[in-house]
Amino acid sequence: MYRPLTVKLNRRGHKKYSVFNVVVTSGETDRKGGFIEVIGFVNPQYTERQIYIDSQRLAIWLNRGAQVHPSVAKYIYLAATSFHTYNKNKNKNKILKLI
Repeated sequence: MYRPLTVKLNRRGHKKYSVFNVVVTSGETDRKGGFIEVIGFVNPQYTERQIYIDSQRLAIWLNRGAQVHPSVAKYIYLAATSFHTYNKNKNKNKILKLI
């Protein structure tokens, strides 16, 4: 059975200090499994979250049929807008429409 490509978070860092890579994986890999390409990173530890997602590489993978995990969609939305106007409950539908 064919499983599509997914864009999801891959945890790295150490205990109680989580940092995430934004990776493209095939559907068969598990959470800690291999990935095809790293297209960004997220560091949620600071008050001003450090988010970097390569938009050109993301667009290429979306055109190839990759599906975006909802947690990554949230960070794409945060990277595209200002951090101060983000309201999780209010903008939930906008995040899903973005992807």
